[in-house]
Amino acid sequence: DAKKGVIFESFPPVLRIQLNRFEYDMQKNTSVKINDRFEYPMETDLQSYLSSDSDKSKPHNYLLHGVIVHCGNSHEGNYYALLKPEKSGKWFKFDDVKVTPVTDKEVLEEKSAYILVYIRESDIDFVLSPVIAKDIPNHI
Repeated sequence: DAKKGVIFESFPPVLRIQLNRFEYDMQKNTSVKINDRFEYPMETDLQSYLSSDSDKSKPHNYLLHGVIVHCGNSHEGNYYALLKPEKSGKWFKFDDVKVTPVTDKEVLEEKSAYILVYIRESDIDFVLSPVIAKDIPNHI
């Protein structure tokens, strides 16, 4: 019996997962967007996906802080972002110039998720640290 799988050596502080939500339709000779519901967790422990030689001295717990959503079909559409910009803050929907609050439930029920963004829990204070004036380049 053959086994197939993936083992990782390490994970980054911010983990971006791109979901392949398209498939090829041979009868139509084109790609088609998959609109079926895809479940993803608010938090996940990735330690079991690390190789036996990997550094396991710190936890590999990740918290969901972003979901990029695609509206439309495989050839055209629009993207918007569901983001949680603060450590224990609220979620917001960023759709062009319109920003509105959303609930955890709305984030998890989004069926057209395209990209998931997780932050390692132990790095969250650094990743979401406040932006200060000296961090912003002069040309901005």
